[in-house]
Amino acid sequence: MPLKAVEAKHETVTHHLDSIITFGQYKGRSIDYVLDIDPNYIIWAYKNIYWFDIDNDVEEMADSLRFDRGLYYTGNDLDPYY
Repeated sequence: MPLKAVEAKHETVTHHLDSIITFGQYKGRSIDYVLDIDPNYIIWAYKNIYWFDIDNDVEEMADSLRFDRGLYYTGNDLDPYY
């Protein structure tokens, strides 16, 4: 009998600057904190985790920080280009 993959059921969650991340290397940290040290992580999560959504303030801040610091997420890897 073949095994079936079990998917975790998640509802889409919109994250704000003060929201706490509940997964990954920044689990337990606020969005604001992660944006300050690794804005590409937030963009990566937004583009790759179907239930992870961000509000306009978070998106604008992430884009601004990435532009100011010369970090550009390509979607093909997890590392920023400098």
